[in-house]
Amino acid sequence: AGGALTEPLAIATSGITAPPAEAAPATTTTYSVSTTTKIAEELRCGAYAAAAPASAAEVLAGTGAAAAPPAAPAVAGTPTTVAFTGLEQDTSYTVYCATAGGALSAGLAF
Repeated sequence: AGGALTEPLAIATSGITAPPAEAAPATTTTYSVSTTTKIAEELRCGAYAAAAPASAAEVLAGTGAAAAPPAAPAVAGTPTTVAFTGLEQDTSYTVYCATAGGALSAGLAF
């Protein structure tokens, strides 16, 4: 028998609730950022010295990144810290993060 839905069904979707933010002060060749996802899923961030990535798929693949640590599991609502090493001194970078579900963060320049 049919019944009426009395409460809306909440469906969590992929997304980034907190864009990348500095997690620790930069050194001459390293930098750490922290970002938060909506749901538990794989997260990857990349540091780009030139043009911004065109899509989340490019960040997930590390395409064009000067540094892109391996993807790591992110816990929903909990900040995930990503460390970049091997960066060139006196070079400007912008960090972007992406989720396995296809969400792309805003960039964080440093």
